[in-house]
Amino acid sequence: MDVCRDAGIEPSSVDMDATSLYAAYDWSPDGAAFVFRRFFDDEGLWVAEKTGESWSASRIATDGWSPRWSAAVDRILFVANSGDIDVMDPDGTDRDTVIEVPAATAVAELRGAFEEFCASRDLDGEMVAP
Repeated sequence: MDVCRDAGIEPSSVDMDATSLYAAYDWSPDGAAFVFRRFFDDEGLWVAEKTGESWSASRIATDGWSPRWSAAVDRILFVANSGDIDVMDPDGTDRDTVIEVPAATAVAELRGAFEEFCASRDLDGEMVAP
């Protein structure tokens, strides 16, 4: 399993500059929900789901940037405020850091770590065969 490609992300297209770190949302592959970054009041990552004719949203994390759904719609990959790459369930539970990134790491090194993760680990952070 290639977590990034399963989430519809091609590592070569991920530009880890300041602009992309602030990407605000991603639709779930099944189209039933979307995860988004809310700024200012109640800052953090939120998931919005349609129930009947209306939408409801709940905050799943108080931090995070550039959220991306897994293809199976059971995990969300994102950049934590610390710069680490984390995953969690869509309800905010079972959060885990899959790549620890030192705070002083340059953007190029962060991109390299992200691409390495995409190519070599599943959503639980376990190594997969190349």
